[in-house]
Order: sequence, then C-alpha cells, then structure tokens
Amino acid sequence: MERKATIILLVAAVAFIVGGCKRERINLPPNAPVVSGPDSAQVMKNVTFRASATDPNGDNVAIRFD
Repeated sequence: MERKATIILLVAAVAFIVGGCKRERINLPPNAPVVSGPDSAQVMKNVTFRASATDPNGDNVAIRFD
C-alpha cells in the first residue's frame, strides 16, 4: 500500500512539473529609436522631428521628447 502511495505521489509531482513548465517569453528591450530633425533652430520657430522605433516582441513603444 505504501508503495502505491509513493508511485501516485511521484506521478502527480511529475505531471505537475511538466504541466506547469510553460516556455516563458523572453522580453527583449525595444530597438534604438531612429530620430531625424535639425540639430538647432531659431527661437520662436517651428521645428519638426520624426522618430520611430520597433520592439522585437511586438510590444507598444512610446517615444517622448523633452
């Protein structure tokens, strides 16, 4: 009887471990943004910058200018 209980416990433990081992997705950082625009500007003049970036995992990427 004790041997059956041990076997059942081992089978349950293996099933739990195998069932619970989902492959984790590695979260990679976004690629460096590509920014284009002037290096300098006159005071009180409008300036346009463009920026784009991608994420290898397909996550959303936000770019903020300060």
